[in-house]
Amino acid sequence: IEERFSTIVGVDTVRRPKPDPEGARVALARLGVGALHAVFVGDTIMDVIAGRGAGMRTIAVAHGHGDPGALKAAEPDIIIPDLAPLPKAVRSL
Repeated sequence: IEERFSTIVGVDTVRRPKPDPEGARVALARLGVGALHAVFVGDTIMDVIAGRGAGMRTIAVAHGHGDPGALKAAEPDIIIPDLAPLPKAVRSL
């Protein structure tokens, strides 16, 4: 599956894992993309915090590991119920 991704950043890549934005910043640097041209998609409050900390817009997916109420309280740019509406959500940002 790795060949389907331009870069992979995991907990073993960074010194400070989520919610610290280091991982998001490493991914942006590797891809040569600015934060304003990227979206952080995740299913936990830590994902929202990490994305915002890196200056990215955030999309929270409510069907994952995170509590939907906590996700809403983290104030992502968009909350989607599952991954099906993700392309439309990204285009709307």
